[in-house]
Amino acid sequence: MALINCPDCDRQVSDRANACPQCGFPISQLSLMAIGQISTEELKFPDLPTDLSIGTQLVNWFYNAYIKGTFDPQKNIVKGIPEGSINVTLHKKGIAINRYFENLLKLHDSQIISLKYLSDKELRDKSALGRAIVGGVLLGPLGAVLGGLSGVGQETRSKYHLIINYWSIGTKEPTAIIIDCKDTPQLFIERFEKRIKKDNS
Repeated sequence: MALINCPDCDRQVSDRANACPQCGFPISQLSLMAIGQISTEELKFPDLPTDLSIGTQLVNWFYNAYIKGTFDPQKNIVKGIPEGSINVTLHKKGIAINRYFENLLKLHDSQIISLKYLSDKELRDKSALGRAIVGGVLLGPLGAVLGGLSGVGQETRSKYHLIINYWSIGTKEPTAIIIDCKDTPQLFIERFEKRIKKDNS
């Protein structure tokens, strides 16, 4: 859970609230992707549950619980994930990044701030990338990563870029991981959001 500012009255409200308690604005209709407009100063490390297991992988009958991608360490500050092909899978209580049968990163729902995707064209637009990455997570001393990403353009073979904004348990800071995808992650993100909404109702 994170606190966001209501777009109507600008008061802080839980991102999981159905409506703003002050003005009644329908918060539940906001996409998790809108969280990318929050500054890191407004974000506070959440109280994580003691059990951070993500449960079993969701069934992929409709091809929306799994996405293939490529991890490029030059585009990321996340350590411990080797360069190359990876899979991102939805689980009952989180997301896993895998390579074949090796788990590279598991993120519990309570760690995930937002999921967003950009096309190649949007990636070249620094303002779109800045909105996709929570509070400009990669700005500051890591601003070179942001600048380098927007210039990737012609060299890349992927069409889309899945951006997972999450809380790092080690640093207790928001961070982002960028995964290059040939197919749009839109259905994957929609299924994640529906599962979160269902779990919170």
